[in-house]
Amino acid sequence: MKQAVREIESMTEGLESAGFDRRQSSATIHAIANAIDKFAMTPERMREALERNNDILMERVEKRMDERFALQNQLMEAGFEAQNKLMDERFVAERRINDERFRHQDKRLDAIEASIKTGLGRLFALGVALSSAVVGVLVRVVWF
Repeated sequence: MKQAVREIESMTEGLESAGFDRRQSSATIHAIANAIDKFAMTPERMREALERNNDILMERVEKRMDERFALQNQLMEAGFEAQNKLMDERFVAERRINDERFRHQDKRLDAIEASIKTGLGRLFALGVALSSAVVGVLVRVVWF
């Protein structure tokens, strides 16, 4: 503050030495002080301007972040949906393959079962034939 007073006194002396009377130099200094007061960037004005700019900047940053998060969320959901669709398609394909394998295994088991029944029928016939032969041999030995 003392510095400002000294500068005003110095300006007044300079104007008076240049030929201005006291009223003219005082009016000139008041006009300059008024202009400085209205248009000069004081620390308070600078702080206010920076705070307004920071508020605007923060609003813009938040808006951009919200937009980015929404976009990322949409992209992630689309990715998850695509991944789920691929997994579903894969499960359907695997189910078809497994169903075909089971049908093939059923056919093989049916063929094995038929073969076993045929083999058992033949074995039974062979058993009957052998039993008849043994009985025939026993009858012949016993009766003759």
